[in-house]
Amino acid sequence: MNRIRIALGCALTLATVAAAPPAFGHGGDDHGAPPVTSQPLLPRTAAESPDFELVGVLEPGRIVFYVDRHASNEPVAGARVSVEGAFAGSAAETAPGVYALALAAAPSAGHHALTLAIETATDADLLVATLDVPEPADAAAEDGVGGGALGAAGFAALAGAAVLGVIAMRTRRRRTANHDAGLST
Repeated sequence: MNRIRIALGCALTLATVAAAPPAFGHGGDDHGAPPVTSQPLLPRTAAESPDFELVGVLEPGRIVFYVDRHASNEPVAGARVSVEGAFAGSAAETAPGVYALALAAAPSAGHHALTLAIETATDADLLVATLDVPEPADAAAEDGVGGGALGAAGFAALAGAAVLGVIAMRTRRRRTANHDAGLST
């Protein structure tokens, strides 16, 4: 009998915890937390050599390359950055250490090999990188459908299990009380 009470109590506790609604902020209180973005990160690539570090970010209509000195992380300004491979051309400097290569069309999904030539007044180097462009996400994944949220059917099942657990516990208590009352007389 004691095992049944413990089991029913555990089932009721689990059902209650699982059915509890998620906690959300209220009244504009953000408590200093950064906003959560629902957009995926843009495709990126990276390469390095003894002299240079490079990060490339695919943006709409262009690839932006951030070029730094490997030893100091100092932006490499005034360099000539040439790109060969899946995309070809000279990247134009838009800010110190930031170079953009305009794209005629959006790249297709897949692995795109790139060779980048970086030339400054004192150094020159070739870096090899691969830009991985993912397949477009389907609408269900973007909308968060099936993302693990407890749906109405799941909530109803958990609530029903909790109610059945309470009924079973009360019935058991009554039977025990009636049985004990019959023994004492």
